[in-house]
Amino acid sequence: MMHFSYGEVLVWEGRHEEAFAALLEARELGLRLESNDVFRQTLKLLSDTALKLGLHEKALCYLQEYVEVRETIFTAESDQRCRTLEVLHRVEMTQKEALLAQQQNEELQALNRRLVATLAEKDALHAELSRNAVTDELTGVSNRRQVMEFGRREFERHRRLEAPLTVIMLDVDQFKGINDRFGHAAGDEVLRLVARTCAEGVRSIDAFGRWGGEEFCIILPGARLDTACRIAERIRETVS
Repeated sequence: MMHFSYGEVLVWEGRHEEAFAALLEARELGLRLESNDVFRQTLKLLSDTALKLGLHEKALCYLQEYVEVRETIFTAESDQRCRTLEVLHRVEMTQKEALLAQQQNEELQALNRRLVATLAEKDALHAELSRNAVTDELTGVSNRRQVMEFGRREFERHRRLEAPLTVIMLDVDQFKGINDRFGHAAGDEVLRLVARTCAEGVRSIDAFGRWGGEEFCIILPGARLDTACRIAERIRETVS
């Protein structure tokens, strides 16, 4: 670099022969250091100086070398720019892919939440349907279907083992009069009260449900007639 700068000064001062010698040293140094940019400038200045000294062949030779070096530098810079652009492109694509993956992950999480909510809703609906299938809507006790299923199982056990089994049928007296006088809402409340009272008066092993209308049924596994009579009387007195 120092020889090149010194050569420039000599050229500016018109000392072309000294400048040419200094530039030759700069050229040799540039070859060893592989400093392309300074080397390119040195060759151009060498060509111009040789031309001023009447060294046309050398001027042409240095000019050709200058062109080759310039093309090499241009190619290297172009390759470097291409590599830089390629890296930037890869970085950009990676960022886009990461963003897309994040968006897809968020969409999957949202979809999973909706799926979980849907399954929970489905389970709740299934539980409600299952409950409604065996529950009387008005009173909340077992419906006729559930009572009959329980009775079928207990009757099979009674027939197989000869175990005691008793059934109590209950009917609300003058229920039609209650509906006619006080309205169906009052009648419904009476049925709910009777159902609640009966449910509290039976054993945990018994089955109790609404048979239909104002009729109710209690199935008492293992209970003989005297036990069933005591339970029925206790319920009658409580309801009265």
